[in-house]
Amino acid sequence: MLIVPSLVAGGAERFMSILANHLDIAKFEVHLVIISGKNHFFRINRSVKVYDLKTERVSRAIFKIRKKIYEVKPQVVFSTMGHLNLLLAIFRFAFPKNIRFIARETSIIDTAFEEENNALSFLFYKKLYQWFSKNLDLIICQSLDMKTAFEKIGGRHPNLFVINNPINVSTIQKQLNTPSQSIEKYDLVSVGRLSYEKGYDRLIEVLKAYKNRYGVVPKTAIIGAGSEKRNLVDAIQLAGLTTDVHLLGQKKNPFIYFKNARLFCMTSRHEGFPNVLLEAGACGLPFVAFNVPGGIKEIIQSGKNGFLAKDEDIAGMAQLINHALHYSFNSNWIKNYTQSNFGLVHIIKKYETIIQSVVEVKSNIRHSEAPHLSDTPRGPGDIYPFRYTPLNTLAASNKNKQKKTNE
Repeated sequence: MLIVPSLVAGGAERFMSILANHLDIAKFEVHLVIISGKNHFFRINRSVKVYDLKTERVSRAIFKIRKKIYEVKPQVVFSTMGHLNLLLAIFRFAFPKNIRFIARETSIIDTAFEEENNALSFLFYKKLYQWFSKNLDLIICQSLDMKTAFEKIGGRHPNLFVINNPINVSTIQKQLNTPSQSIEKYDLVSVGRLSYEKGYDRLIEVLKAYKNRYGVVPKTAIIGAGSEKRNLVDAIQLAGLTTDVHLLGQKKNPFIYFKNARLFCMTSRHEGFPNVLLEAGACGLPFVAFNVPGGIKEIIQSGKNGFLAKDEDIAGMAQLINHALHYSFNSNWIKNYTQSNFGLVHIIKKYETIIQSVVEVKSNIRHSEAPHLSDTPRGPGDIYPFRYTPLNTLAASNKNKQKKTNE
């Protein structure tokens, strides 16, 4: 059973739709529980059994979630997004003991709270994570930075993994080739929710610095919707960039804009593991980004598929954009790199292995017995694994220990 707060347009929601649609139906009977089905953005296959709890807030859905779990009787419950994961961890006692709970984190926890500038809330959530995260059988982080942040906040969990996000390259290629009306060409394109953490105010500052240094402005498209739209419109006007920066709103098929752009620009203040960079890479589009907490630096191979600028270095980013616009990238290399390291088949197999193994193993490994993560990643998209001890192995080991004790 997969549980997600909603299926509105967003990275976590896109991931859960991909997971639901592509788990092997020969191995899994997939049930998808949506807390609120309003503004449903992603298509779900008919083979997936979908339940809409029609509840506006996750915090008010616990009884409906419990009822649905008792009805379906899944072996594994897989949830995503911190507040939902935490809710299930707190109320773990209310669910059948034989069900395994897997939680996938979606953000750098401490950074998100720093932005809210609420020390009391941060302390409260930190304590909740410390007390209750152990109730989850397995936790998945999207990037190494996210794992480090989780350990800092929630303490050491015995079953903690890093698995990068998947990208469905074939679907993107189909959408790239979809007949459409003439699309305007842009030098820069950026896609994301118009919210503070996505840093579009910083993008405007960068473009303003670019104009001051080079006397021109790259023609820029910003695709997305959100609460910061009014502030962004005002910032564009104040910077004198109304003819150069175009707010295009939310698009069902942003990839045709990637096809007609020269460079993707990301100015986020932090990220989990940005799907949109993978999507750009699948289109062969290079990118530049600030080096912020999250998975960005696990995606960008400097000089091959893009460049990283020092965080908050506005002038440096302006210069880097100019450099990248005149740099000779190999579009085919970018596509192949994205496919081989973050392709759907590669990553979904990791999730299938995780889901299958968690049913077969004893999840309450003591911290003293828990093995360490590998210090050296094997490569992008790989699992950074703990060694599991299967239930039958543990049982045999305990039996031998008891036998020796009796002797």
